[in-house]
Amino acid sequence: MLTEVGLEHLARELREEMPPMTVCVAEIARSVPFWLFFACELKKQVEELRGHGITRYCFTGRKECVMALRGRKRWDRSCQSLLEDLDFLLSRYEEQAADC
Repeated sequence: MLTEVGLEHLARELREEMPPMTVCVAEIARSVPFWLFFACELKKQVEELRGHGITRYCFTGRKECVMALRGRKRWDRSCQSLLEDLDFLLSRYEEQAADC
């Protein structure tokens, strides 16, 4: 596209990169509402994406995920603690994560 508008010099310098894949952790939590199973399912989904060559992720639905895993309708201290645990778990994939 850049070459079409006369910016060949820029096109040569930029490398093609796939946009990050959105991974909704809330959907995973709703389908597998236990922390251990959730972590396993998340790993499975990320490995599947890697198998397709996708290495950058955008994790969404963190608060909804925590509330589903906690079985809560309102946010409380235990939710905040679990959110910190979730952030730590997702940080394992951080080098592949992208700004959403």
